Amino acid sequence: MIKPAIIVAELEADHRRELKKLSDLAFVFLQATNGDQWEAEKLLDDAIDLLFQGGALSLWRYRVVLSAIREGL
Repeated sequence: MIKPAIIVAELEADHRRELKKLSDLAFVFLQATNGDQWEAEKLLDDAIDLLFQGGALSLWRYRVVLSAIREGL
């Protein structure tokens, strides 16, 4: 029998890995625009349009990346 604490720990680790990946993505957009937050947001929006068309990205992930860009990491 799997203990609830183990399940919670695994879910938390998965969530942290996901957030790390999204933070890395925000960093890529900022690097691509030499730290220009407005340009990074615009580039993200353009990329999101392409990704959403294929169903590859959900809205909450978009918001996490956008938030990280706006904070400038």
